[in-house]
Amino acid sequence: MEEMAEMDEELKVNCKNEHRSCVFWASLGECSANPSYMKISCAPACQSCPEIRFSHRCPIPPNLEETAAFKPNELGVMFDGIFEKEELVKYKPVKVWDSPRIISFDEFLTSEECDALIAFGFDKGFERSSDVGKTKFTGESEKIISNQRTSSNAWCNKTCEENPVIHRIHEKISKVSGVPFNYSEHLQILKYGPGQEYKKHHDFIQGDDKACGPRVLTVLLYLNDVDEGGGTSFPDIGGGVEVIPKRGKALMWPSVLDKDPTKMDVRTMHQANPVLKGVKYAANAWLHLYDFKTPNGAGCTG
Repeated sequence: MEEMAEMDEELKVNCKNEHRSCVFWASLGECSANPSYMKISCAPACQSCPEIRFSHRCPIPPNLEETAAFKPNELGVMFDGIFEKEELVKYKPVKVWDSPRIISFDEFLTSEECDALIAFGFDKGFERSSDVGKTKFTGESEKIISNQRTSSNAWCNKTCEENPVIHRIHEKISKVSGVPFNYSEHLQILKYGPGQEYKKHHDFIQGDDKACGPRVLTVLLYLNDVDEGGGTSFPDIGGGVEVIPKRGKALMWPSVLDKDPTKMDVRTMHQANPVLKGVKYAANAWLHLYDFKTPNGAGCTG
C-alpha cells in the first residue's frame, strides 16, 4: 500500500497540462483525434493521468519476438543476399565494408524522389536538429540541442508518407532491407549548411522496454550533390571509412550485432562531416526490430 501511495504521488506530480491551450484543444475533441499527444501532454484536460505512466500505457505485446525483422544471424544473410537478387542490381549495390557490413546503392533514388523529399522538408519547415536525451516519466525522450549536431531537420509525417512518390521510396527501402514499412520511423529530412555537422555518434536506441524494440538498420539517403565536404565517416572501421554524398545514392548499415540484434554494434559509430561549401540535403530512415508505427501512434516509442 505504501508503494502504491508513493506511485500515486509520482503520478500526481507528473500529470500536468504542458500547453496553455490543452483545455481548449480537449473541448474540440483533440483527446480522441490526437491521442498520442493529448493523452500524455494534456492528461488532466483529457482525464487520462493513469496513461502517462509508460508501463501502464505501453505494455510489451505477448510473443513479440516472433515478429522480429531479424532473428539472430539473419542480418548478415540479408546483407549478403542483396548481391544475389536480380531485382536489386538496378540500384547498383557496392560493398563499402565487409565487417560490419556497409553497403551503398549508387543509383537508389530518382531525381523526382530526391526533389520530393527536399520539397516536403521546406513545406514542413526545417528546425534545429536535436539529440535524444534521458527518458521522462511518460516514456518520452527529452530533446537535447547541442554543438554535437548543428543541422536542421523536418519529419516526413503521415501526410508526407501518403504521397505516391514518397511511398515509392519506402517500398524501395523495404525491398532492399526486407523490413516492412511499419517497422520504419518517419523519414527525417536533413539540411546541412556550411560548417554544419553531426559529430561522432551512434544511431542505436535501446528498446528493451518498448514494443518497437531497438533501431537495427539505418538507410541514409543523399538528396543532392554537395560542392565540398559533408561526407559520412565511420572513424572506428579500419583507418576510417568515408562515403561521399551523391544525389540519389543510399547508404545502409546495421546498428546491432548480427548474432544478437538487440545489442549495439559499437563499430558503426559514425559522423556527418562538416559541409565546407554549398548545402547538403539528406534523409534518414531508421528501421526497428519490431513494428514501430503502431506503438508510435499510441505514444509508446519514446
